[in-house]
Amino acid sequence: MRVLRKRVPPAKRGRALSAIYLLVFLSCLFFTSLCSAQAKPAPESVSIARVFVHTPKLGGAEQFERAMKKHLASRSSRADTWKWLTWEITNGPDSGKYVVGTLGHSWKDFDQHDNQDVADRREFEANVAPTLVSTTNSFYVLRTDLSLSPEPQTQPKYLQLNVFAVKPEGARLFSQTIKKMNEALRKTNFSSESFLSPNSAGGHSRWYFMTNGGEGPEYVLVTERNSYQDFDPAEKSLDDVMEATYGKEEGDRLMVGIRGTFHHVKSELLRFRPDLSFPSPSK
Repeated sequence: MRVLRKRVPPAKRGRALSAIYLLVFLSCLFFTSLCSAQAKPAPESVSIARVFVHTPKLGGAEQFERAMKKHLASRSSRADTWKWLTWEITNGPDSGKYVVGTLGHSWKDFDQHDNQDVADRREFEANVAPTLVSTTNSFYVLRTDLSLSPEPQTQPKYLQLNVFAVKPEGARLFSQTIKKMNEALRKTNFSSESFLSPNSAGGHSRWYFMTNGGEGPEYVLVTERNSYQDFDPAEKSLDDVMEATYGKEEGDRLMVGIRGTFHHVKSELLRFRPDLSFPSPSK
């Protein structure tokens, strides 16, 4: 049996496609606006970090490190005034990669540094890039409104990273609940600031939000560690602290709520590499 299909006039098909394209465009615009809205600390406290993640070729870590030291020496010869800090990822899904970042900038700093960047990129591409499989780079804003500690003047031995893949519809609730947690930590004088694994032996922490350069919304909790002993658990959990501050019912509601705002969490441990940083902290 032959099925007859109703023909749609070209004009109507065109209007339908236009509506679909408009819907897709508006969805993308909504997501971009959401990310921008979530990344707005007070203007006077804006602190931008640019972070590069380098993946050396298999078995080529030593070659990469030699090339990086040569690259950093060339920065010195060009009188680069920026600080470039390097960490080696020692634990987690990206183990073996290197993180290079410059922190504490305003957005206009990157405009003013453009001429310096051209020379640096040429030297990097000539000497460092051949030792790599890939490189990514992203911009992050320090969320001072969510952080309990400022960026340190002296880098700790390790940084623990908890990377939260937050649902777009849950971004507002996520940041609001972090503020509630901070209030609870302050009220109870709790000695740790870590979100997932609070400890009593250290752990100043701060939150970053990725504004450009990857999938998001992405929030990163950076916690300072000076030794592996810093991972010793505290007597109280964060759930206990929330219950002590807000009561069991409200504390449970807040914790259940925030745990439903993200898809997953990735954790990694980074070891600071002063020998691959510029200027070297030893100088």
